Amino acid sequence: MTIQQAVFVKEQGIPEILTLDEINDRATHVIAFSEDTVVGTARLDIGTGPGRIVATIARVAVLPEHRGTGLGKKMIFELEALGRRAGVQIFVLRPHDYLEPFYAGLGYGRLPDEDHVVAGHRLITMEKKVTVPI
Repeated sequence: MTIQQAVFVKEQGIPEILTLDEINDRATHVIAFSEDTVVGTARLDIGTGPGRIVATIARVAVLPEHRGTGLGKKMIFELEALGRRAGVQIFVLRPHDYLEPFYAGLGYGRLPDEDHVVAGHRLITMEKKVTVPI
């Protein structure tokens, strides 16, 4: 079982069909280990918007016993560093609404009127604009 399946399908009850997409094949992934065991993963999908490079951070998943350790924050910072080196100017993510304080603490702001529900989970849209590449 993958980390995404363990967190999204088994723990959160999201139908597996909703976790499958072609983006996983083209995205850049970070994988977090605890000793020799994979305990977290996240992905970065770089695209373009009107006159700028935009990246979506998604599928951030950390096994329950490793939450609260700073692992999620480290994965986000790593994805942002990769994106900034590629010229990304805006990072977008769509977390569960209860994760808003976590992402706000990392510099993300909630976009109004961008909420939606997926498999009974309320998701919000947040973004972070960067101006200086690493």
